[in-house]
Amino acid sequence: MTRDQIIKEITDLAYYKSICRNVARHDLADDLYQEFLMALLTYPNLEEVYSKEWFNYFCIRIITNLYNSKTSTFYLKYRQNDHFIKYVKNPQTPEEPANPLAQDKHIVPITGSSLWNDLVTQIVASSVSTDYQDLLNNYLQKATLWWTLVEAVLPLSYKFTNKNVMQKSSDISQPASMPDLEKLKEQFTQNAEYYSERATRHLRANSDKFPLYLQMNGNSLEAIRPIGTSYSTGMYLGKPFDDGKKIPFSELYQGKNGLCEGGNDQ
Repeated sequence: MTRDQIIKEITDLAYYKSICRNVARHDLADDLYQEFLMALLTYPNLEEVYSKEWFNYFCIRIITNLYNSKTSTFYLKYRQNDHFIKYVKNPQTPEEPANPLAQDKHIVPITGSSLWNDLVTQIVASSVSTDYQDLLNNYLQKATLWWTLVEAVLPLSYKFTNKNVMQKSSDISQPASMPDLEKLKEQFTQNAEYYSERATRHLRANSDKFPLYLQMNGNSLEAIRPIGTSYSTGMYLGKPFDDGKKIPFSELYQGKNGLCEGGNDQ
């Protein structure tokens, strides 16, 4: 059989596509199958190995290597951003940290750098106190999960390759629109702020159990102070003059009679 005939015979079977769906995440199964076919097409001795009784095992090995090997073409194209969806399952296993970006941007400001550094030290030493364990299990882990999703919504919607950034799609699904992604991110943000606010209130109500919460240790310029609340709102710029006259935006906030020039106090 020729190389083209072998590939056609393989694609006519559903067996190898089902293997790809069992090995890969559902959103990557089709891409894995395409990379598998490409690997067979470029294999130099395909006609010879196809006649061997161990050909099925050979194909399964190709599929698993493509998916799991960090140096494979498939992994470099489609799995480099897998770390965005990892979060802390066990706070005493620092080998599987949550998304560092979510921690640095959203969790450290809740605890402050002094308490956070002490918490990390206890986790690494596998000697987490009861109060810290309660803080992790009931507050920080839940906030970290939702903040990780907030940071992951957009990166997970695209494929990062050496040549370009592409939006993900497949034969059986369509990519979400940007307005839908923004709505999803807003929902995740609301959940993240809710659990973050609970963590802040827990720390403030039990400051005697967490003496480092309000202490600033080390270089004061690098230290991070705990935030007072996790909810955020827009900036209030005041009301326009109530004289029945509609003022253009350019004049309202930028002109000589604008609110930013103190016109609201006249």
